[in-house]
Amino acid sequence: MIATTAALCAINGCGKPRHQRRRYCGSHAMRAYRYGDPNARKPQPRRDLIGQVFGLLTVLETDGYHWRCKCECGAIATIPTGNLNRGQTTCGNRTTHRREATVGYYQAHKRLTVDRGPASAHACVDCGQPAQHWSYSNASPDELTDVTGLRYSLNQDDYQPRCAPCHSIHDGKTTRAA
Repeated sequence: MIATTAALCAINGCGKPRHQRRRYCGSHAMRAYRYGDPNARKPQPRRDLIGQVFGLLTVLETDGYHWRCKCECGAIATIPTGNLNRGQTTCGNRTTHRREATVGYYQAHKRLTVDRGPASAHACVDCGQPAQHWSYSNASPDELTDVTGLRYSLNQDDYQPRCAPCHSIHDGKTTRAA
């Protein structure tokens, strides 16, 4: 049995096997075909984006493939060129951006969990036991009522962590609008 060794690409240091009957590997053969030189690199047209504004983002500087941008919320974000070209317009902080001004009861409680963490990470304000729920104070001047009559507020300072028994005692029958 005769051992056959694959012929290697003619480019020094490449080390890949030749592509079919050519002198070069597939990559170098394609470069020779496209650009007339097997060592050619595809020219990368670059737009200078520094100073341009994309939605809420202002481009500050580049590191080659990413752009350092300042968002109107004050955050600095590093964003790939492709994302800016595809329409990314914010730093990506969902708690700051993409929030509607008014939301329903359950979304208001979801925001509490996102912004302040789960109630279980806090102690009950009444008894000191581990909390289980975010409890509305029932005293906000900007109180809202959902379609089922549940009262809530968009101000997160109107909520306190409570354990289930203390939450029941605190709310009594006051969670539904009269």
